[in-house]
Amino acid sequence: QVYHTGELGVQDEERSKEWYARAYDLLLEQIFESDDAEAMNVLAWSYIDAEGVDRDYSQAFYYAKRSAGLNYAPAMNTMYICYDDGYGVPVDKDEAMRWLQMAADLDQRSAQNNMARKLRSTDLEKSQWYQIKAGQGGNAAAQSDIADGYKMETYGFAKDERLAEKWYHTAIDSGSLDAMFTYAWLLETKDNATDADKELANNYYKRA
Repeated sequence: QVYHTGELGVQDEERSKEWYARAYDLLLEQIFESDDAEAMNVLAWSYIDAEGVDRDYSQAFYYAKRSAGLNYAPAMNTMYICYDDGYGVPVDKDEAMRWLQMAADLDQRSAQNNMARKLRSTDLEKSQWYQIKAGQGGNAAAQSDIADGYKMETYGFAKDERLAEKWYHTAIDSGSLDAMFTYAWLLETKDNATDADKELANNYYKRA
């Protein structure tokens, strides 16, 4: 990835392809020799995101289903996404929710965050419960949403500047780019923003 993106200062597509190919071979070895559910799900996402392989939703669904069949919760969340977006299978919202619920019940944090977002239009109380559970479990996207909720009085959260600040820092520490950007914007645009606030905001913009 880093040879492809150049984010560490060196962009080299040939070396990127070489390392992706080695990763792909290793994943296949883990899948077929060890029945490795995590490797199956990683490969599924490689096919969804076209990382190191050509995008192939049918292959993505195949490996996600195999992985989910081994009771691997992250793959159940992948199955939700496949059914919800029609990746390698016809869109089926009911089947998508069935997989999402199974993953969330197994404490898969991304699934809990997805469940929180799904429930915002129908059950805010339950949505908040899943959002906080995912955030407390370390999901960066959930932490960022919670921070936004407390800051902007959205998603059913009551406005609370202190909790917003806490959750923004938690989300940033977890690597949320959304939180870095939003927090920078809030620092820069707040009333009576100081030079120190603007400098800090600029640092967050650069990181994001």
